[in-house]
Amino acid sequence: MHDHFYSNERSLDYFNSIPFPMHIWKMEDDILLLFGYNETAFLTTKGKIHDFLGNSAKIFYKNHLYILKDLRNCIEKKIEIIDEIKIKSKKFKNPTYFIFYFKYIEPDLVSVLIEDITLFKNTESSLKSERERANLYLNTADIIILALDIEGNIILLNKKGYKVLGYQEHELIGKNWFECFIPKSNREEIFKVFKKIISGDIKPVEYYENLIITKSGKEKIIAWNNQILYGKNREIIGTISSGEDITLKKSTEQKLEESENKFKKIIENMPIGVHMYLRDKQGNLIFSGSNSAANKILGRNFDKYIGNNIEDIISEALFLKLSQKFKDVAKSGGFFHREKLSYENGFFNGVLDTINFQTSPNQMVSLFMDITDTIKAERKIKNSMKKYKNAYNKAEFYRDLFTHDINNILHSLLLATEITRKTITNKNNLKEYDQFFRMMSEQIERGKILVKNINKLSLLDEKEMTIAPIELINPLKKMIDRIKEIYKLKNMVIETEIPSVEIYINGNDFIIDIYENLLFNSIKHNKNDPIRIKVKIFKTKIKDDDFVRLEFVDNAKGIPDIEKKKIFAKNKDVVIKTRRIGIGLSIVKKIVNRFKGKIWIEDRIKGNYKEGSSFILIFPIIQN
Repeated sequence: MHDHFYSNERSLDYFNSIPFPMHIWKMEDDILLLFGYNETAFLTTKGKIHDFLGNSAKIFYKNHLYILKDLRNCIEKKIEIIDEIKIKSKKFKNPTYFIFYFKYIEPDLVSVLIEDITLFKNTESSLKSERERANLYLNTADIIILALDIEGNIILLNKKGYKVLGYQEHELIGKNWFECFIPKSNREEIFKVFKKIISGDIKPVEYYENLIITKSGKEKIIAWNNQILYGKNREIIGTISSGEDITLKKSTEQKLEESENKFKKIIENMPIGVHMYLRDKQGNLIFSGSNSAANKILGRNFDKYIGNNIEDIISEALFLKLSQKFKDVAKSGGFFHREKLSYENGFFNGVLDTINFQTSPNQMVSLFMDITDTIKAERKIKNSMKKYKNAYNKAEFYRDLFTHDINNILHSLLLATEITRKTITNKNNLKEYDQFFRMMSEQIERGKILVKNINKLSLLDEKEMTIAPIELINPLKKMIDRIKEIYKLKNMVIETEIPSVEIYINGNDFIIDIYENLLFNSIKHNKNDPIRIKVKIFKTKIKDDDFVRLEFVDNAKGIPDIEKKKIFAKNKDVVIKTRRIGIGLSIVKKIVNRFKGKIWIEDRIKGNYKEGSSFILIFPIIQN
């Protein structure tokens, strides 16, 4: 049915609820065309009437010209026609009887209501008159049917009407409707409108709601559909109305509205953000509203997005991850919880804790809180605990290393002192005294280096290094000369393959500590005679980038493969157990990392770790 014929959904529902087939015809260029039909007409024809929509009445009634004649008379003369029609069909043995009600509707429409009266014609129990049949229909209808004369007096009221008003049948005929059943507060106003309708000054409102008062004094709300009653000469003789008691419906709607208002107030005053969504027939998720907390948390007003798809509300990256979950919840129910959701959209950059669940079929809400500060506080606590733990582990580490190494030094000094004391009376043993004094001197030097290394480790742990371009070659040469001087009495050979040109890397003066600890480590753990150390420096390329490679090769006792993996491990317990390492290599590893370099260990002779080790370092070269 076209929109301009029934102007609202309630009128259309009433039209479709009529239990008889009803057709609407429209006159266009002197041709009557099928303009519409109700659901009963559709069902009784098994949908075939739809194929005739827009076709001429001549085609529709080609076998029933008398019906076509009544149809044209109705619209041309602008009159109502009631005609009982007998239709014979080859399909059925007995004829079928119908009453056709033709009614003119300004300016160019005719409604045709078709009532099958075959039952009344063919059975003994059929009613004997039009009035009895009308009364049967009126009294079995589940709606109020009320007819008033031009003074507003009741001339017809069906059983449903008496039941709603609380009176016995026929008790109210002749009573004035407005004086008896309309509240005083608006009785005069409603009666004035009625009189204007009766006088023809205005047309009746097809749909209208108003209060009535029952016999017990109770107020009820009735929804009316109103029409004018005409006499034989087309004069207005009253009105006829069908009414539905919507008191309970209105009460339910009011309670629902109150409940919704309370819910809205609760939502609006919640300290957590709320976004609401609806799922449409196409499966799209539509944004339907938010509260002030949501706007405050996310830093913008979401009212302008009401009616938009979800992809217009949240960022693309987030939508791709969550949109399908949102749609699944809106469609099928359930809920899902995202404890830590990183959200970035230019207005809010932080972390949300979200709970998402269905509120009713195809509706859902998303509740969220800003937990950015909480997450930051948790991270600070974790970092603080980690720092305290690291500080404790380092203190334990330094204590164990220092205790072990200083005990070795003191033991060597004690041994040298005891031997010297026992042999000092023999002047022929002066060469041996030199050896013992040299041993003591070396151990004192080891003690100095140990104390310095402890201090270095402490400094490396406490603050960041200043990094700048430094030259590698000259500091190495100076350190080799110093080591030779300290251990001049040892049988030691240090060979070098060093470029004559300067090579620069990003670092600082701690490069000296790398050289010192690597060279000292090769001497400390070397029992061979002579001690051999070879230092090689050369340039190399790694993925087209320039690097410098340093190799410190010795003939000391070597390191098994399983120990090689532990030497530069981060776990301090492992480091403590690897006695070759001492504090020196811990310093080397830290400094190399700060210089953006790498360090590892290989066998001097591949596959035979007992023949010595090769400590290898690489650093990116910079152009100075």
